[in-house]
Amino acid sequence: MAKAVKNVQPAPSIPKAVAVLEMANQTYKGEGKTVAEALMAIPMEYTQVKYKGTIRVEQDGKSFERLFPLMPLRRIFASKVYKEHWANAVQKFLK
Repeated sequence: MAKAVKNVQPAPSIPKAVAVLEMANQTYKGEGKTVAEALMAIPMEYTQVKYKGTIRVEQDGKSFERLFPLMPLRRIFASKVYKEHWANAVQKFLK
């Protein structure tokens, strides 16, 4: 008599980087393989940034947190190039 074999699905991959934006008592979260991808995954446009906020990035058990005034925070979400530049600087810091 043959035994039934269950199909085992591999565990879903855990993202390497998580970016969290806390602004005006609301939290926005993005996940990705890199810090840049995690920042790009935050569902926020620069026109929605109305207050100062804190961005916290976690990667491989290390974390980085920074408080941004309104205009620099808007600049990060207004420009993809600036967002990638800031993400690369943070990623170098986390290594």
